[in-house]
Amino acid sequence: MRFTIETLVQDEQVPIQIDEKTFEDTATAVQNLSIALGIEEKLDLLLENFAEYEREILRLASDYKLHLHHEWSGFRYDLQAINRRLVNFLTAARLYLDQVQHDVSSLHGGESLEHLKAKIRSEYDSSLAYRILELVRNHVQHRSLPIGKTSYSIDRESNSEQHNRLRCSFLAYLDVDQLLANPKGKRQVVEEFAQLSPQPDVTLLLGEYVEALCRVHEYVRQIIDPDILRWEAAIAAVRETAGAKWKSLIGLAVVARDEHRRAQRQYHIVEEVSTHRTQLRAKNHYFKGLGSRYVASEGALDTKS
Repeated sequence: MRFTIETLVQDEQVPIQIDEKTFEDTATAVQNLSIALGIEEKLDLLLENFAEYEREILRLASDYKLHLHHEWSGFRYDLQAINRRLVNFLTAARLYLDQVQHDVSSLHGGESLEHLKAKIRSEYDSSLAYRILELVRNHVQHRSLPIGKTSYSIDRESNSEQHNRLRCSFLAYLDVDQLLANPKGKRQVVEEFAQLSPQPDVTLLLGEYVEALCRVHEYVRQIIDPDILRWEAAIAAVRETAGAKWKSLIGLAVVARDEHRRAQRQYHIVEEVSTHRTQLRAKNHYFKGLGSRYVASEGALDTKS
């Protein structure tokens, strides 16, 4: 077997021969950096679904402010819209948890996976919102849609000197009766939630749940970050070797060829894999207090000016 660095779109460049260890180290780096990018993309998928849920809440409140609709069909359309957003989010959350555990196992093996599972269990045990939304996700898959009640309100602002100001809001609540009626649900969790008074709306639960999942993600980053530096160094070494001989690195790859020069294995080196992962980390980096932050459609009114 012959191992080389090649630019597969430029036949006029003579391949650079490398040893088997360099080839295998580069192959491992290419594959593992792709997995690391996927981990960040899954978090981004989760957070974007959460953002879409919150934008739906604001849209529904705005529509109610403008039209003050009271038709039964209109209420059902709104209920369906918010159920759709919540189901999408719960699906993304399950995807994240399942696939990230698989990714960590692929990158680091069983011991790191067990540490990650322990972290997930810790977050589950310490957060009722986490426990109830995990139960709701299973309920949605097998029984019924999660939200059974919505509330539209127009409330006069008590802390405003302008007493004609009205706040329009839309709130969604889980169908606790349906959850209690599900014989396969964790009854202790449902009863613990049912005893809360007043019942928190879904948006509050989601914020706490997302923050817990982000803490899980920070733990995943702690596991894989030291190796990312090593994998990126392996890629940089190949690019430096090729860059010393060629002006263009378009289509750069390491290739293993048999005695007939047929490619048996090849791994494309795409610099943007690490660049995009870094961009996603910069985008999704501030998790502390996420559950206590909320979206409003206007700024606070300064009544003293």
